[in-house]
Amino acid sequence: MEIAFLIRGEGITLPVEVKASDKVMPADGRSLELFMDKHKSVSPLGVIVYRGRELAEIRKNIWAVPDWFLFAGL
Repeated sequence: MEIAFLIRGEGITLPVEVKASDKVMPADGRSLELFMDKHKSVSPLGVIVYRGRELAEIRKNIWAVPDWFLFAGL
């Protein structure tokens, strides 16, 4: 299982996957889903950052977030 980043805060861990592609598929969230299943109490949500254009939930509680959406103000 591979996760690109884990962002930790008080009582929560956000697993983040990064894709160079401009499209994501539900299968791209499989590692996040496995991680979230093992760490249910601290990881209720996962994120895939990608080069696309749409913000979308691709699996239950796993969101594909365009890189421009996160970094538009930089």
